Amino acid sequence: MTEKSTRKIAIEKGEMTYYTGKPCKHGHDSPHYVTGGGCVQCGKARTIAERKATKEAIRKARAKNGSQLK
Repeated sequence: MTEKSTRKIAIEKGEMTYYTGKPCKHGHDSPHYVTGGGCVQCGKARTIAERKATKEAIRKARAKNGSQLK
């Protein structure tokens, strides 16, 4: 893992993430984003879930309409 830091120090250094050494509320021991302070692993998991939901919605729309959405 990286060196412990604070959000303020990371902002001053121009970094995108910082590591507190403490797990997030979901238990991930991961760096946090400077913008918003969210956990990097939580962000990745959220993105994967959103992509899956979007693909499923498109699949359902195609099945319902009988067309190929692009």
